[in-house]
Amino acid sequence: MKIKQVSVFLENKPGHVRMVAEELKKANLNLRAISLADSEDFGILRMVVENPDKAYSVLKAAKHAVQETEVIAVEVPDQPGGLSDVLGTFEKCGVNIEYMYSVLERRSDKAVIILRVESIDEVIEKLKKQNVRLLSSNEVYGAL
Repeated sequence: MKIKQVSVFLENKPGHVRMVAEELKKANLNLRAISLADSEDFGILRMVVENPDKAYSVLKAAKHAVQETEVIAVEVPDQPGGLSDVLGTFEKCGVNIEYMYSVLERRSDKAVIILRVESIDEVIEKLKKQNVRLLSSNEVYGAL
């Protein structure tokens, strides 16, 4: 139930995000989720890509500072309070969320969020026991 996320560290300069998108385009790789966080001097572009190993190789070959991280994808009811209810389960299980971002495509009446957590294997087991729906890599990398 772990998902590979590809992160690229970029200078905060015009065109740098587009350069990453262009490399993925040339490699015929499609994004499933994306988040950009910034600090004063650099940004972190976090992506879930349909073929993360290929994306990593392509971006590394293009001289980008790239890293792979394991994250989880969680299904959330797409209704008011849906996120709060799921996050309540995380709190009940004592799970600290380092960061999260959403996937834009909906799955019927469900939404999907990507989360980075500490002790990912333990968290997966705790969430399964609480009947939280975790998406498989095939579900995430394929058509959500």
